[in-house]
Amino acid sequence: MKGFFLILFFTKSIFFFAQSGTKDVLTDWNSIVDSSFSISYPKTWTLDRSGENGTSFYLFSPFLSSNDVFQENVNLIIQDVKGYGITLDEYTQFSIDDIGKSIQNSRILENIRKNAHGLSYHKMVYTGEINGFNLTFMQYYWVENEKVYLLTFTAEPDQFSKYLPVADMILNSFVMK
Repeated sequence: MKGFFLILFFTKSIFFFAQSGTKDVLTDWNSIVDSSFSISYPKTWTLDRSGENGTSFYLFSPFLSSNDVFQENVNLIIQDVKGYGITLDEYTQFSIDDIGKSIQNSRILENIRKNAHGLSYHKMVYTGEINGFNLTFMQYYWVENEKVYLLTFTAEPDQFSKYLPVADMILNSFVMK
């Protein structure tokens, strides 16, 4: 079962319009509407639905310059865990253990349970090295209807705070159906 979940770490909501101006920002956004979820993203980002690395999608930010070697991205992996009886608490603990074992020089920065749209989910922010890249990951994960939904924003550490407002909007737009 551990091997089953390892892939989750090697790949990688409706908007509340409480503030005026937020609607204006979202006019330049696209949406993915799938049978089990929906999510919105900036039109300047590139959508990849190839299924690479077991993802439902990747969203890639534009390159910042010709010297930029990493595209910040958001991806979603949906894993069927039917018959395993996995809870959100168990998945959270597995994730914490696996980050420490699988990600070089890993450090967990945030580890918190949250609620949105009537569902509990877990938010994990951590740093580490994969394939020679130092990266920062922000993951939201849910265990619902015998499936794990793993939504991940991945960025270079020096770009993380720059992309965080947009990444928050993307991740917080995610709604399960």
